[in-house]
Amino acid sequence: MIKKFLASIFAIGILVSSCSNEDEGQTTARITLNLNGLEELGADYVYEGWIIVNGIPVSIGTFS
Repeated sequence: MIKKFLASIFAIGILVSSCSNEDEGQTTARITLNLNGLEELGADYVYEGWIIVNGIPVSIGTFS
C-alpha cells in the first residue's frame, strides 16, 4: 500500500512540475489529493507528500 502511495505522489509530482505555464510567469500551482485506505502508522510516524519541482524534491507537508 505504501509503495502505491509513494508511486502516486511521484507521478503527481512529475505532472505538476511538467505542467508549468512559463509564458505567463505563473509561479504557483494548486493540487488536491484524496487518499483512502492508508494504514494507521502509529503515534510516532507520519506520512509525507513530495513533488518534484524543476528537478528538486519539495515536501508538500505531513499528515497522519
